[in-house]
Amino acid sequence: MKQAVVIIHGMGEQIPMETLQGFVETVWVTDDSLIDRDRPDSLTGGKRFENAVWSKPDRRNRSLN
Repeated sequence: MKQAVVIIHGMGEQIPMETLQGFVETVWVTDDSLIDRDRPDSLTGGKRFENAVWSKPDRRNRSLN
């Protein structure tokens, strides 16, 4: 089963991707029920302690963090 999530934040002086990174950290990276301990960590090849996340800043609009 899949679930869609919409995240909205206001305009202003936010750090680019800060709202989304906090959400992803909470619901994906550190949720023990979602971590597949049998798969090796994709970054280190060792034991998996958390789920990996990658982001790609858009250099065109200077959304670098």
